[in-house]
Amino acid sequence: MKLESNYAHIFRTLRKRFSLTQNEMSSIVMISQSKLSKIEKGENISLRGVEWVRLCDHFDIELSSLVTGYIEFIDKKATLTSESFLGGFNLPRKYSYLMGSTVRTALPIINMLEKIRGEGFCQEFIKKEGYDLDYFYILNSPLNQRFVDRVVSEILFCKSEVKSYFDKIDSRRAFFQRKYHGRFSRKYEGLNSSSERLGEFVSKLGYYEVNSQYELLEKTKKNLKVQITPNNHLSEFDTSSEIKEFYRKYKTKYLEGMTTTPGMTLESSYFISDSCDYVELRA
Repeated sequence: MKLESNYAHIFRTLRKRFSLTQNEMSSIVMISQSKLSKIEKGENISLRGVEWVRLCDHFDIELSSLVTGYIEFIDKKATLTSESFLGGFNLPRKYSYLMGSTVRTALPIINMLEKIRGEGFCQEFIKKEGYDLDYFYILNSPLNQRFVDRVVSEILFCKSEVKSYFDKIDSRRAFFQRKYHGRFSRKYEGLNSSSERLGEFVSKLGYYEVNSQYELLEKTKKNLKVQITPNNHLSEFDTSSEIKEFYRKYKTKYLEGMTTTPGMTLESSYFISDSCDYVELRA
């Protein structure tokens, strides 16, 4: 993705998030309103480093947002929230309650919809569901489980493609991406041990979602076991058995991707119990 494209939706999204005019935003960054207008249109306008730092400092976002193309507010954990507005973003009423997930968590699934059904279809689907596309450029933006279920239901219209996706997927390449993990990526990348990386990921899950609790029960060189316990509010969502089965496969692949080191092969299993699920990863 070109930097000018990243600049465009980052500036535009921040203005919407904080209900700012172009004049107000240009004053914060200390650039002209005409320059800001051109930046938001994606024109090839250079931004000085000091201006980018000024923007990040004011809004408390990661400097690396320019590289990933996604805004990440520093030290903003996920919370269970119900609200109709997020700054200047109007949230669809049907998805504005019990929002315990985030764009950070849902983004790989949204990207999966885009790969299977096309970018145009994905964008039109999001708009028809009542969202502003720019909302999904903020990793910390809250989402509720019903919306994520709707994304999965659209993916499952193409069952053969889904099976092929899971059969052929390179879990590490698919899920161990900086655009999903933002500032935590540097820490994950610096850990060579699978158990250390998975442990670090589990310790950071409060920044991803509060729909489930993850606990690393066993960590050895050959075996890792994660317990996944859904929180009570998820019972409010009528998630179908077919979608639940998708999540089991998806979570297994996701944890494989967060655990696997280059050249490493893992065998994984998903176990279901009355109150929680388990994922076991074996080298």
